Amino acid sequence: MKQIQKEIRERLTELYRKGKVPHAMLFAGPRGAGKLYMAIEFAKLLLCENSKDSEPCGECPSCKMTSNLFHPDLLFVFPTIKKDSNDKRLSQDHLQTFVEFYNQRPFFSLDDWTNYAFEDGKMPNIYNAEAVSLLERVENKPARGKRVVIFLCPELMNAECANRLLKTIEEPEGANIFIFVSDHPNDILETIISRLQRIYFPPLTESDIKRLIPEASDNVASICHGDMCSAMHLMEGSEELTRNHEAFIQLMRWSFQKDVDSMLKWCNDDVSKLSRKEQIGMLESFIDIIREIQMLKLGASEVSYLSDDLKVFVSKFMPFLFEERVPQFVEIFSDAIVSIGRNCQSKLVLFDMCLKTLVLIPRKLG
Repeated sequence: MKQIQKEIRERLTELYRKGKVPHAMLFAGPRGAGKLYMAIEFAKLLLCENSKDSEPCGECPSCKMTSNLFHPDLLFVFPTIKKDSNDKRLSQDHLQTFVEFYNQRPFFSLDDWTNYAFEDGKMPNIYNAEAVSLLERVENKPARGKRVVIFLCPELMNAECANRLLKTIEEPEGANIFIFVSDHPNDILETIISRLQRIYFPPLTESDIKRLIPEASDNVASICHGDMCSAMHLMEGSEELTRNHEAFIQLMRWSFQKDVDSMLKWCNDDVSKLSRKEQIGMLESFIDIIREIQMLKLGASEVSYLSDDLKVFVSKFMPFLFEERVPQFVEIFSDAIVSIGRNCQSKLVLFDMCLKTLVLIPRKLG
């Protein structure tokens, strides 16, 4: 694991060695790039009592507690889902579950976490009460000299929650170091992100993927595009992925046939049964497929992850996907993801998406 994101690790070590660790950092980059793993590793160094050559000793009580994710000066804030308005539980109340999950799956997506920890299909959030609780905790003196706060998915904070944290992030107590971790830094409120020092994490390399999953084929390592989460999902043969591929085929067929009635029925009867998280996951798969089709058009068939059924369909569909329209497809699906994430009426959002997709698919070539 220490071989992944080696340049990032060296940069963080150098900041530590020179005593120039920022008080508020943003670990930003694509999903599955090891940002949370690196945040925890860096916290281990920051909290170590006997660091040697800018490396955590691994033996002191602090190193052992940090490795177990139970250190009095290591705080976590992460998205949760409330059962109802009476549910007052915060991140710290779900910490045991979070630790168990992380130990099983140190590289995970937001959906992976919420599917594991919560039964409700609602969208996860970071609630205002999290900021209130965090401020109370960071005002207290650390137990062992420094305190590290790892804040997952800050883009899910609302404005009220973010505003409560502004002063603490801008003028923190000297003992507090904040590490924000985000797959979607552009969605973080400007008032927050402007106060953070960003460290960009590139996608993992194919060698990284093979090192982390020795049983992964060269094909999986290539087609996951440096996303460890995608690599794991591919290895697991997700039923959800198959369902999303089938949905894409149907949508493209209806778009070609200009079958508005079937689109409307699909939105009202089929997709409406999915949770918002599942709907967003489906649309993210659509974007992946469009990008894979573009690669196939460029002759890169050896790096395609598409199933055999989807490849057969795609071979017939490719002539109708003009290269200049790829960004338009991506924008249509991305806009729908944002709208559903904001709790807009999903049936209307998806039907609007279908109509826009229909316009992009010609009935015939030429």
